[in-house]
Amino acid sequence: MTGNLKELTERLREQTETERREMEKIITAELSNLKENLRSAAKSALYTIKSDMEREAEAMKKAALLQMKILSWSFGRLWLMTGMVALAVMLGLAGGGSGLVKLAEYRINTLHKEWSKMALEKAQMEITLNQLQAQTWGLTLHEAPEGRFIVLPQKSKALIGWTINGRPAVKVE
Repeated sequence: MTGNLKELTERLREQTETERREMEKIITAELSNLKENLRSAAKSALYTIKSDMEREAEAMKKAALLQMKILSWSFGRLWLMTGMVALAVMLGLAGGGSGLVKLAEYRINTLHKEWSKMALEKAQMEITLNQLQAQTWGLTLHEAPEGRFIVLPQKSKALIGWTINGRPAVKVE
């Protein structure tokens, strides 16, 4: 009976060890699976954030270029009008026509108002640009041979596994 008890104890020990190894394999596989899923979710979140930021940056760039073109055209027009006013003043002085002088004075006042308005618009655009830069929280985009990255500000951490409106998100702390 002692031999049977020893055999039974040994078989039970072997069976327990086999079950423990199988559980370790299953747990290791599940942890590896979870790691890959988290890595994939983080990549997807970073790609989504980057593409959204690129789209917004491109829209801001296009808007700024359009405003610059408008300002450039307006300044060119301003110089042309200034030249015409100067010519009108010279003609008025040479011909003694007070009507041309009044026209020149009117155009000078109009151009001054337009220039003031453009200066105000420029200041407002600079304020808007500063606000947009502040809203990015110091995030920058970086492309390298290893891939595309969103670079966080100094001393911040990225926490993955978040969603916002059903979309993957990275929480910055």
